[in-house]
Amino acid sequence: MAPPTIQRNAALQRRIFDAVRAGTVDLLRADLKQEGLKQIEQLPAELRKTIPDPAAYVDRALDGQLKMVKSTWFRFFLDYDPAPALAKVRCPVLALFGELDLQVVPGDENRAVMKAAFEKSGLRDATITVVPKANHLFQAATTGSPEEYSTLQKQFAPGVLETLTTWIRAKTAAR
Repeated sequence: MAPPTIQRNAALQRRIFDAVRAGTVDLLRADLKQEGLKQIEQLPAELRKTIPDPAAYVDRALDGQLKMVKSTWFRFFLDYDPAPALAKVRCPVLALFGELDLQVVPGDENRAVMKAAFEKSGLRDATITVVPKANHLFQAATTGSPEEYSTLQKQFAPGVLETLTTWIRAKTAAR
């Protein structure tokens, strides 16, 4: 994604999150619909032809998205701070993050926060790894965008399975 697109999407996400917190998500529907239609207009002509009724398509997509962001789970998830729970962990931990994961805070940020929480709590047996070029699903990715998921191979990015099996073997070998 080009930097202007990333900036526009980030600003839109912030608006949505602010509206979720304020309980005013429905007031954004018209703006979100216009944004969705604009994105469809920017698609290559061949792809645009596959969407016979862009307005209906965007309305269906918005219905699902708005239902999700208005859910109790999403409101909880939006502001949940895992640090207190992480401070209570006493078992060995393997945490993996995708470098290109766009669905959560970037992997390096998550790694730093998680490492600090474990150091503060005294947990010494934590392995925290950012998988290069991997998305939220740990697929080898180009952009990390969820829109890319269906175009990618349905297999883990290089190194994911090896990291998992090596860690599990190391933790269970002495038992």
